Amino acid sequence: MSELHDTVANDLAYAVMAAERLKIARPDDSDLARELNGVIEPVRTAAAQLRRSLRSMNATDNDAALALLSVVPPRPVIQVLDDTRRVLAGRQASLEAEGVDLFDEDGVFTPGTRQQVVRVIGELVSNAAKYTSVNGCARVVAEVNGDVLECMVTNSVDANRSKDKALSSGVGLEGARLRVEALGGEFITNRGGGRWTVVFTVPLHTAQQVSK
Repeated sequence: MSELHDTVANDLAYAVMAAERLKIARPDDSDLARELNGVIEPVRTAAAQLRRSLRSMNATDNDAALALLSVVPPRPVIQVLDDTRRVLAGRQASLEAEGVDLFDEDGVFTPGTRQQVVRVIGELVSNAAKYTSVNGCARVVAEVNGDVLECMVTNSVDANRSKDKALSSGVGLEGARLRVEALGGEFITNRGGGRWTVVFTVPLHTAQQVSK
């Protein structure tokens, strides 16, 4: 349900704001204003109905954590990376990051997609902070290839260390997978060669495309 809120509800709201800005930019175009008004109100209503439905489902499921997740924005990627570096430094390990500036660039993502992807990155980097081996290295790489976001999060692991169930239930990783798949993307995990690697892709509908 939080996936629907982060993506659909936020992008519906963004579409309404984009239409309103276009009306302001073209005040003398009455035909355009009429057409936009015919779209704005149904979309506004749909967004409100979706949010009410999600709140109702959350209340029915008595899932306070999920309700909170729907309204609390994800931590900025740069903050997650900084915290992870501090954690890894205690194990004489390091974190490298490449291409993460694109998460702060305008026009790359719609707001809903950005929020979903930042949540996924946060989950994967947090996992890397838990499991990167002593004196090891974690790495985050992100790039846009055509109209697809490609991301990789990888970290060295101790081959003799088994999964600590007290630290990881697998729920966070599964949640990341569900978010990516909800965006129409692909999520692949692999462990081998002393490394744990997650690669995911997300098709992009940019903010400029939504506003056209």
